[in-house]
Amino acid sequence: MSDKSVRSIQIKGGQVVRGEGVFEEDLFIRHGKICEAQDISSNQIDEVVDASGLLVFPGAIDTH
Repeated sequence: MSDKSVRSIQIKGGQVVRGEGVFEEDLFIRHGKICEAQDISSNQIDEVVDASGLLVFPGAIDTH
């Protein structure tokens, strides 16, 4: 696996929809998988996506 394929992404400020409800929180993705915030430091984040005002559905697949 090359270094370019290992990316860390923070999806910031979105309304995250989970089974327990909707929560305003940041979502972190590392190695293509959702991870806990404590598993990644701010200097390891390659990209920040501003999701303010948007719904975020972790694990959902767009079939269209």
